[in-house]
This record gives sequence, C-alpha cells and structure tokens, in this order.
Amino acid sequence: MSGLDHQNIVNLIGYTVKPLCMVMELVEGGDLYAYLHNDALSGQMGWPLRIKMTFEIARGCAFVIVFLESFEKFLNFYDFFSFL
Repeated sequence: MSGLDHQNIVNLIGYTVKPLCMVMELVEGGDLYAYLHNDALSGQMGWPLRIKMTFEIARGCAFVIVFLESFEKFLNFYDFFSFL
C-alpha cells in the first residue's frame, strides 16, 4: 500500500513485523485523532468544516477500497485486515 498516491491518504513509508511498527509520512499539525480530541481545537470547528472533513475521509476510504478491489484475485481481504 506504500504505492498509493492520494491527497487524503497519509503515505506508508515502511513497516516492521517484529516489533509491529508502521512508519508514516509526517503530517503538519499532528494527527486527526489528536486534533479531534483536543477540546481547544475541536471546539473551534464549525459544522461546515466537520462535514467537509467527513467527506474528505470518505473519499480517501473509497480510494483505498477501489485500490484493494483491483487486487481481489491476489489478496485475501480477511488476512490483510487481520494483519492490521
């Protein structure tokens, strides 16, 4: 999946199995989880921004699903997602 190139997807640089670790590209401003759970920042978000973020996340997810479906013959989805 490190070959995915989409504006709404953080790039995977690499990973190790032991210990299980993923190296992702640096995202300015921190990660989405920290942003949403910071009361000072999330309290400033209006509904238009929240809805826009939801659509952008959905676009990124749709892109990944289409990418994975193109490998359906070669990839067992159950094994892939259980690995994550």
